[in-house]
Amino acid sequence: MHFSFRTKKLQRLYTDGENPEHYPDRVVDAFLDAVLFIESMSDEGEFYNVPSWHFEKLKGPLKGKRSIVLAEGFRLVFTIEKKKEGKYIYILQIVNYHGRVRGGKL
Repeated sequence: MHFSFRTKKLQRLYTDGENPEHYPDRVVDAFLDAVLFIESMSDEGEFYNVPSWHFEKLKGPLKGKRSIVLAEGFRLVFTIEKKKEGKYIYILQIVNYHGRVRGGKL
């Protein structure tokens, strides 16, 4: 599935392993695994094949966004958009859902 990152920090975390936000190693590993999985997906329904990710549509002020659990209280937040080439995942940020947002505001 096609995807892109909202921030250069997330792009560099994926491509170069740069971690200026100092995410825990387990979170970085889970992020890299998730993006590799997204890259290989043909449909967003495949997120349900990994129950530990708790794929969900978000509510309230984050309505329209989706997320999966990474590790240690962190979630990957993204949108699924339709483009003429097909569906597209726009990776917004990694959020510590116990309070701290990293990588910019949603």
